[in-house]
Amino acid sequence: MGRDFEPVGVSIGAGIGRCSNQCRYCQLAYKKPANFSVSRYAAVVDKFLDYKAKTGFDVRQWLGYSYDFGADDFGLFAALHRRVFDCDLKVLLLGGLPLMTGEQLAGWFSQRRNLGSESVIASFYGSDVNHDYLSSRKGHFDWLISAQNVAARLGLKNYQKIFLTKPVLPYVNEMLDRLEEVDSVSGRFAYLLFYRGLGRRFEDQRLTMEMLESQPERLKAMYREENTKWRSEKDWLEWERVNPEASVRGHLSLILTDRNIGLMEKMSCEEIVSDLTVRTKAAYHAVPGRAELAEKYGDRSNEKVYMLMRDMECLWADRFLKANPNITVDRNLTHF
Repeated sequence: MGRDFEPVGVSIGAGIGRCSNQCRYCQLAYKKPANFSVSRYAAVVDKFLDYKAKTGFDVRQWLGYSYDFGADDFGLFAALHRRVFDCDLKVLLLGGLPLMTGEQLAGWFSQRRNLGSESVIASFYGSDVNHDYLSSRKGHFDWLISAQNVAARLGLKNYQKIFLTKPVLPYVNEMLDRLEEVDSVSGRFAYLLFYRGLGRRFEDQRLTMEMLESQPERLKAMYREENTKWRSEKDWLEWERVNPEASVRGHLSLILTDRNIGLMEKMSCEEIVSDLTVRTKAAYHAVPGRAELAEKYGDRSNEKVYMLMRDMECLWADRFLKANPNITVDRNLTHF
């Protein structure tokens, strides 16, 4: 049992950007808002960028559950993004933002456009009533439409993500008609729900391939380009048999919190990496390798469709841990 893990870098996150939503489908099982400053977060990331320059150990970063920062903090975040990824922060996500007025939005968009942002993404979960229910915010669907129209008037590009579940299908044409109320849209892309966080609770709403193939052409044209790789669990099991996993190479997960930020500021990168590596290897070793998970906990009768192998691993790990309640795993350290 267990699998090897080889760290190739570190992903540093913090819950500084607050989320105003209480989405029933949130990919995060829980959120821990952080109260320390963006500048303190950036200092830890910059320390690891210096470490990367010396060792080649990669650095990634994410900051918050939304882009709800003040202008100064967003400027710091945009500058940090440029240092980490060597490019401007060009995409703005509307998810989790407070319901600003049109005037407030115009100022918010303008400030970020001046920092290099070029496009806006809004995510929709069905028609207005279904979307508002899932986001737990009455009027949120209409607000997203209005926000994208403000963005269009300021010269920003708009993109729309559509997440598909069984309750959405009867209202597809109504939903697409409403989305066309946005003055200028550069692209629309249809997704399935990821199997993560609170999204696990919606397995009874997951679509089958037959359902996907029976949709109107105007919707099918919006399926992500990767849709040819979407598979039922039955087909993912066959894919795993033909494409066995060797070892896991990935980034260590370092989430900064009010509780640990002081310690992370004091510790050296070498100390942090050493501690995280030991704990991450232990977490991966506690769960069977992918082939064993598939063999023992895969369901070959499941016709529901999943976009990624990662979704499958999360599902199989859930079944494994349910069958072995005495085993505890810090899953925040793993990709499943």
